[in-house]
Amino acid sequence: MEFEDAVIGDVVVVILHGKIMAYEDSLPLRERLKEHLDSEMTKFVIDMADVPWMNSEGIGLLATAVATVGKAGGRLVLANISKKVESVLTITKCDAIIKHYDSREAAVASLSGSYSDSAH
Repeated sequence: MEFEDAVIGDVVVVILHGKIMAYEDSLPLRERLKEHLDSEMTKFVIDMADVPWMNSEGIGLLATAVATVGKAGGRLVLANISKKVESVLTITKCDAIIKHYDSREAAVASLSGSYSDSAH
């Protein structure tokens, strides 16, 4: 898994690339999230348009990220998840704790308070 990130207004957008299969491979991402939190950025969108699949370790990464950001008083949502990733979230019931949106723009707007449609 690789990633890149950018700041849009007061929202950090993290774009993931590749399968999410091993929790230990996510260390650079977890460190980057912590850097943003340390600089008082607390709104995050994880764009998963280029993530074809993830296993239970990917779920662990996302759950840990949501918890870490939440403890810092922030929010983290997903954007552009594939049907396969959505099915993993649904089967594990993680869709109840990790909100996701159909587009990066909708996810960013939801964190900025300017989006009126409901999340998945």
